[in-house]
Amino acid sequence: MLKRLSCLVAVSAVLGGPAFACDYPAGDLGELPRGATATQQEMDAARKKVAAYVKQLEDYAACMDGRPGGTRDRDRAIEEAQRVAERMNREIRQFNRSMQLRQAST
Repeated sequence: MLKRLSCLVAVSAVLGGPAFACDYPAGDLGELPRGATATQQEMDAARKKVAAYVKQLEDYAACMDGRPGGTRDRDRAIEEAQRVAERMNREIRQFNRSMQLRQAST
């Protein structure tokens, strides 16, 4: 009986594995606001949206870490997170420059 139970536990662990599968984030950021013309509210909303998406990508990368064949998918998620964060940072820098110019002209 104990042997049968341990086999059942082992089989359910193997079959239950896919239930813990890593799903690539389906985040659709759309267009980021242009920093030169965006309002503070638009930039704040975009920053929150990007931060949430980057977190999802990081979670996915952590989930794929150490899985057989997961290195490529892990690296793809990390590259996407870096690309999106860099894009947002460029717009934030442009927004800050634009705000400085607006304040200087008043």
